[in-house]
Amino acid sequence: MKLNIKKILSNYLKEKHNAPRKSKKFGLSPSIIGDDCLRKIYYSYFKIEQAPKTILNILGLEGGNSLHNHFQKWLGDAKLAIDYIDPETKEVKVEFPISLPELKIRKGYIDRVLVWNNKIYLVEIKSVGKEKFMYCVKQPQKDHKVQGTIYIFAFENNLLDGKYDHIKALNKSMVVEGIIYLYVNRDNFNMKEFYVERNEKDFLKICNKIDNLSKYIDNKKLPPLTNGKICKYCPYLDWCKNNKNIK
Repeated sequence: MKLNIKKILSNYLKEKHNAPRKSKKFGLSPSIIGDDCLRKIYYSYFKIEQAPKTILNILGLEGGNSLHNHFQKWLGDAKLAIDYIDPETKEVKVEFPISLPELKIRKGYIDRVLVWNNKIYLVEIKSVGKEKFMYCVKQPQKDHKVQGTIYIFAFENNLLDGKYDHIKALNKSMVVEGIIYLYVNRDNFNMKEFYVERNEKDFLKICNKIDNLSKYIDNKKLPPLTNGKICKYCPYLDWCKNNKNIK
């Protein structure tokens, strides 16, 4: 029998990425709240099983994650970013955890935190293909801006609550000035950088959106359909087209 490495690796990766999720704790992810479809966000909140990923999807995801991890490390190596230290295990991590239960956000992770002249700046690293890279000409993607805005105010809230008291570089009098989006084209490694200042009005709009969505979540009622050309790529398409809801 001839050894087929391609087939073995493909089966391994499919099994790894399509395995059932271990956690069933419900919550909103900051990365999906900027999506235009409330029903997609609703399904995401309840951790509905997604459509299986193809091997091409998986390889793109793995490659993007690897590139993402390198940039996180390099920001630390260049003495630009501060690390997070787990208060229980004392483990040093590059990402800062955040939570905002008031907005149904159980957890999220900020790629990097910078402290410059006693001011805080957040960093979001986005590894994208050439089409998305070209799309971001003058500003970040809309959903990425929503994600970053949530991170700014969630981080400040957690800072005031004392969750980062053990991090020497931080203190409760500091505020987050803004967020830097670093886009990396994973096809040719070109980079684009955008700086977005904190904006309380944008955050209030997000709060209103989540407040509206909460009415559906709390009553376990499906939000209205949002038909669009991207529906065929939605990981919850099977559930949505059949108007399936959680039990």
